Amino acid sequence: MDYSDEFTLASLPSDIIRTIVSVDPRKRRLGNMRLISKTWNLLAVAQIKSLPNIEMLTFNLQENYLRVLIHVNKNYKSFFEKIDSNCWTRDDEKETHVLIIFDIRLDINDLSRILDYTNHIEILVVRGFNQRAFFMLSNVKGNVKIDQMELVRPHYRAKMKKHIFQIIERHHITTIKALINPMSPDNLTTNTTNFMMNLSNEFTLAFLPTDIIWTIFSCMDPGKEKLNNVRLISKTWNLLAVEHIKRLPRIEILSFHVRGDEIEVNITVDKNHTNHFAKLHPMCSIDCTRKETQDRIHFTTPLTVTNISRIFDYTNHIEILETFSFDQKALYVLQNAKGCVIIEQLELWWLNYDAEIRKIVASILQKHKISKIMSSIDNDISNDNLRKLIRTISKNTSIIEFNVGDKEFLSEESKRSWKMFAKEIQENKNLLALKICAQDGYTNFPFCYINEPFFNSTAYFLKQ
Repeated sequence: MDYSDEFTLASLPSDIIRTIVSVDPRKRRLGNMRLISKTWNLLAVAQIKSLPNIEMLTFNLQENYLRVLIHVNKNYKSFFEKIDSNCWTRDDEKETHVLIIFDIRLDINDLSRILDYTNHIEILVVRGFNQRAFFMLSNVKGNVKIDQMELVRPHYRAKMKKHIFQIIERHHITTIKALINPMSPDNLTTNTTNFMMNLSNEFTLAFLPTDIIWTIFSCMDPGKEKLNNVRLISKTWNLLAVEHIKRLPRIEILSFHVRGDEIEVNITVDKNHTNHFAKLHPMCSIDCTRKETQDRIHFTTPLTVTNISRIFDYTNHIEILETFSFDQKALYVLQNAKGCVIIEQLELWWLNYDAEIRKIVASILQKHKISKIMSSIDNDISNDNLRKLIRTISKNTSIIEFNVGDKEFLSEESKRSWKMFAKEIQENKNLLALKICAQDGYTNFPFCYINEPFFNSTAYFLKQ
């Protein structure tokens, strides 16, 4: 019986296919093999992904040919020797590495053949390249990721910049160095600068190396709004800006005290971050706190959405936000401030209870994911607006602590009313704990709880 029609490449077992794809590891050949069958595709893709990195690839342009030097780990010596049968090797400075050397024509196909053996080149060095050489390199086949490109003694021509930028863009190069005369440190900086200036029409912010971008971040306004603007420059700028935003320092205590049309701001932060927050206001003062590790930054500014937004723009996290003398206007400003900063604890002292206030408070609690609220309120729980406010708060936060004023004016009947009301709102699944206190001098005396053990737990006191 003739089985020739059924016994095809597609029917070969996996171990045989794996052997075949490893014989010729070039990506273009493997790309063709992927079309045979699903199994061939999976094994070819796996082989492509496993291609080793080249730590340094050097192209040294000679008069009639291109000398290639490949710095790789000794484990991959035999693999990269397949690129050229006439190659020779030399021990590298690193004992674990080897230098593979061979000569090729300055030809797109020969250049492409080298890049066909890897997915990633850490450093690409091009020496003495002219316009034709850059043209060839910009048109090679295969999108290999290159971290850094070094241009050593390039024969600069105006038309070269187009090819250089094609190389940078195609291979996602994040760092580029131009060394006109690497043996002369005196004029290295000048020549490098001049070379970059010759590329100025197209060498934009998008192509700056990462270390320069970080330096720019350290010099610019550290607010998130400015950083969000630069995210549009390029993928690299976006990644670094997002990382920089994540690193913004937290505020330990932010205190707002409304005084007419102005707001007095006190920001308590770790001393390591004082300079960061001092940029918020040119006339700020800095004082020490009881803790040696903290500073308090103080300034007064007009009560506007823009000014509150600017403070939120400098951080991602506020542990405690204290508000004093806040009326509806001040709450409205706080509600509309830009930036969804996480606030752990909000302290609102002496609120009104009307419907508009309730809406604003609910919005603030939701927007900033506030987990605990502390407030001073009337001790008259029969006030319907007060009951509605507490219900609103209990639906939007987990921990509530109220101070109902002087203990002397709190009757036993009021205590019973509070306890009955506490049982009513206990049905809210979102509410974790509630504490109602009365004040005797400077001491708070709790008389009503939901989940009393929570307030007595070690975790709660550590958080205070």
